[in-house]
Amino acid sequence: MMTDYIDGDSAAIISGLIDTHYRNKLVAAYISLQLSFDDVGTTQDIVDALNERLGLQLKPQRLVDWRNGHRPCPKRVAAYMRRTLLEYVFADEAAEALISLLDLNA
Repeated sequence: MMTDYIDGDSAAIISGLIDTHYRNKLVAAYISLQLSFDDVGTTQDIVDALNERLGLQLKPQRLVDWRNGHRPCPKRVAAYMRRTLLEYVFADEAAEALISLLDLNA
């Protein structure tokens, strides 16, 4: 179960993304969050996890292209990233309520 509040690490990740120079802030936030975990060290690790969870066959360059705005991020992938970020920042129940309220189940 996730915490019921934004802890210092979460707040630092979020505030660090406010002034990011990347065009796709959602993808940049997702990458930053994933790289903050001990078991994730590279974009290859992130892509491997996305491929497994979403049944995709992405290469790391695609993630970079999305973050830099060179290619649009598919709606299904963006929805998964958005959900992951909300679940990390908020308690599971609050994240689910926000996802439903904002109609983010793409």
